[in-house]
Amino acid sequence: MELSETGEHAHEKIREHLYEGGQHANSPRWFTHVALSTLLMALLSAFGALMAALSAHESLLERTQEILEFVALETDRTEIEVLGAKHEILRQFDETPPESELARVRAYREDVARLANQTIEEETNVRTATHAHLVFAVAVTLLSIGITLSGTAIIARRRFLWLVGLVFGLAGAVSVVLGSRDMAGF
Repeated sequence: MELSETGEHAHEKIREHLYEGGQHANSPRWFTHVALSTLLMALLSAFGALMAALSAHESLLERTQEILEFVALETDRTEIEVLGAKHEILRQFDETPPESELARVRAYREDVARLANQTIEEETNVRTATHAHLVFAVAVTLLSIGITLSGTAIIARRRFLWLVGLVFGLAGAVSVVLGSRDMAGF
């Protein structure tokens, strides 16, 4: 039986068990706990998937902003170089550059300093969002493993599989919390 069929079968069994209230004469009592824990893991997995998508989107936006600021930074640096070369030529002919151009160079230098700092900040934001995305992706994977093991535990009637699934689910839940903490930095 393929993994996807096993997962579907497990979900069907869990739904049947929940629908019937877990009152089968031949169903162990822990089946109800499996169903409830699986439901919680599925909810956390859905939240983790949503947050993974949001963090990927945030990373893309931050990267775009960083690129735009870098282009502006390089434009200002080029403008400084061009005006500097012009002023050097004027000085060679014993002429003084116009005060308006000197003021423009000062303004460009201030803008370069500001943009350089913003570019560094944007890079930090990109790394934070990318890290959060990876943490959420790991969380969703761990929770999916937990859900699959829990469903398999019902099919195989092996409580140990459910307990292992809970460990994966707990690791996934911790990852969701850590990813949320990273995203709170925005």
